[in-house]
Amino acid sequence: MKLITTIRTLLLTFLLVGLNYYSASSSYNIDYAEIRINTPLDLVDKIYLSTNEPINNGEEKILYSGIPKKNNEIIRIKCSSPSIIYITCKSSIYPIYIDKGSKTSVTITYKGNKPVFNYGGSYSNVNKYLAEKKDKLDILTPMDIKDIYSMSPEKFGSFNELISSEITALRKKYSFSSTVDNRFKEYDSADISSLLFIRKVNYPDYHYYFTKEKNPALYHFSNLPEDISINNQYGLLSKNYVDLLSRYTSSLIKRSTAAKEMSIKEEQLNFFNEKFLLSTTLFKDKEVAQFLTTQILLGLLDLGFDSAFNEKVKIAQTTFQNTKYLNVATEKYSALKEIGTGKKAPQIDMLDINEKKITLEQFKGKSVFINVWTLACHNSVEELKNINKIADQFKKADNIIFLNLYLDNDINELKKYIKSNPISGTNAILTNNKSDFSNKYFINTVPRYILIDNEGNMITPFEERPSSPLLLQKLMGLVKN
Repeated sequence: MKLITTIRTLLLTFLLVGLNYYSASSSYNIDYAEIRINTPLDLVDKIYLSTNEPINNGEEKILYSGIPKKNNEIIRIKCSSPSIIYITCKSSIYPIYIDKGSKTSVTITYKGNKPVFNYGGSYSNVNKYLAEKKDKLDILTPMDIKDIYSMSPEKFGSFNELISSEITALRKKYSFSSTVDNRFKEYDSADISSLLFIRKVNYPDYHYYFTKEKNPALYHFSNLPEDISINNQYGLLSKNYVDLLSRYTSSLIKRSTAAKEMSIKEEQLNFFNEKFLLSTTLFKDKEVAQFLTTQILLGLLDLGFDSAFNEKVKIAQTTFQNTKYLNVATEKYSALKEIGTGKKAPQIDMLDINEKKITLEQFKGKSVFINVWTLACHNSVEELKNINKIADQFKKADNIIFLNLYLDNDINELKKYIKSNPISGTNAILTNNKSDFSNKYFINTVPRYILIDNEGNMITPFEERPSSPLLLQKLMGLVKN
């Protein structure tokens, strides 16, 4: 057991201290892509490279974090197939398309105080297109969900047509027909088509919710348009496509006639059983099938169906030779066995914002909500405003602590950020080994939220995000008790 723990510690050290990242001087004999970063000599802003993990609800893996030591620094990233990674500098975030053996250059300049990214090398046209596509969608859809779905049917239709025509024009600008990799085309087509189709299906229900005006349902998830294939493995790079496939599969499941006699748990399990059968038999593309199967396995774990999980993961491991997605589910299962509900929360030694040593143990007698975050993760930063909202709601409660654990472990950087962006609760960095903490709490991606009871025992190592209403309900229950 000690040997296994040591091995896992070494693996997580590799993952989190520059996850899948190699300096130019490192020796390597694996599949990789190169990112060459060109920056002003006086650059003082950190640069982050990360991946968004659709299989993990959009959690992010941090690939690189730091200020490049020299101009033209080369960062090597493990990569055996097409991937989308994200580059962040200050508040600017842009996607980059990479593939095995690709060599991409990113030159960072400044327009005023805002960083500007210029692309060269492999897939330069694709990356210029992705950057302009992001800017275009940001301009076309600055409104929130209420603004979009409150439109009249005519205006809503015109709005979607405008997006489609603008993207088509952008593709022509970057010569998609002759210069762009077909795999990227499959991803991009799935991304935009899925986005627009999801909106069309959602429109009647959302429009009624916001306006109380009824409209007929003209589109259904069970009847996908011809331009969306259910066997597009490159579409899995798109959150829109992943959402669409999940809804498509769910729409094919008919409610059992015996559901009226079932408990909620029995009905949930029946739904997962049917969805699992569909995911392993309906999709010809094995990568798509495994991805959706893994989503179902993760759902079983979230609802506590351990025996069903064990039964189905064996079937899945027999069905799929490559288990890259299934490994996410089995890793989570291992985490729940070691630090799941009722288990003693591993000790954490920290330094608070005033540089005073604190430990998890000293919070005993109070429930503790831990927010594990980093500036390298866009979703982490986005959720901070929701942390503030929730923490402020409980500021009069003396039996709950909100602990914001900054994973970059730079106390001066944390102080600087909090000075202009206050975060409610106790703000701290780790004093014990970062990889030791990540190993004990099975942290491979961020953001991560952990909930511990007043006896120092785990409620869950995989808590809901602060933006989820379910979290607020759970915390209210804890405070009352």
